[in-house]
Amino acid sequence: MDSEPPNNPYALQLATASLRLKLALKRAEEQRRPLARRRLWVSDVLQRRDKLGEYANLVQELRLNDPQRHLQYFRLNNGAFDLLQARIEDEITRSTTTFRQPVSAPQRLAVTLRYLASGAEFSALAQSYRLGESTTRAVVYDTCRAIVDVLASNQPC
Repeated sequence: MDSEPPNNPYALQLATASLRLKLALKRAEEQRRPLARRRLWVSDVLQRRDKLGEYANLVQELRLNDPQRHLQYFRLNNGAFDLLQARIEDEITRSTTTFRQPVSAPQRLAVTLRYLASGAEFSALAQSYRLGESTTRAVVYDTCRAIVDVLASNQPC
C-alpha cells in the first residue's frame, strides 16, 4: 500500500533529508533580495581617465620632460618601460567592446609598475588612474602574470 512507511530505515532518512532541504531552499529563496540594477556601466568620473587620469597627465609629462622622475616613479627608465611594453603588449591588450573602451596596454603596464614601485593600495591607484578598484586589481594581476610568463620564457629581445 502507498500509505505504509518504507521498511528501509535509510529510505526514511533520505526522504526526511530531502524534505528538509526543499524547505531550506524555499526559505532562502523567500529571503533573497532582488539584485539592484546598475545605473551606469562606467561612472562619468572614470570615463574621463583618458583626459584627466594620472596616466594621461603626470606619466606623459614625466616621460617627455623629466626622465629622472620617471625613473623614480616607475623604477624603470623610458627605454626599459618601452622594451617591457613591447614584449608583453600582445598578452595584455584587451578588445574594444560596444560597452566601453579597454584600458590600453601602456596604461596597464604603468598601473602595474606604479603598484610594484610604490606598494600603494589598489584603492589609491584606482582613484589616481581613474579606474575601478576591481579593474585595477585585475590589471595588476594580469600584467604581473604576463611579465612573469614572457620573461621566464627567455625570448630574445
